[in-house]
Amino acid sequence: MAQVDQVTQRNAAAAEELSSTSEEMTSQAEALRALMAFFKLAGAEAAQRPEPAAFPGPARQRDADGGARHAQAATDPGFRRF
Repeated sequence: MAQVDQVTQRNAAAAEELSSTSEEMTSQAEALRALMAFFKLAGAEAAQRPEPAAFPGPARQRDADGGARHAQAATDPGFRRF
């Protein structure tokens, strides 16, 4: 029973930390949005701001060359997709 109590306490602490982190990230996103409002694009008055996209899942890691190798492969005449 003591082990169940320990696990429950650890889970509660982790949930509290994640909640705090989420609130901080929301605050930082709002601050960034306010900073970016400084920049105006021509014709932006007519365009509507799109809704934020849902979280797409884990980001794919890029190669050390920033993905340039993949771009080069796509333009190589000997490159074939499977």
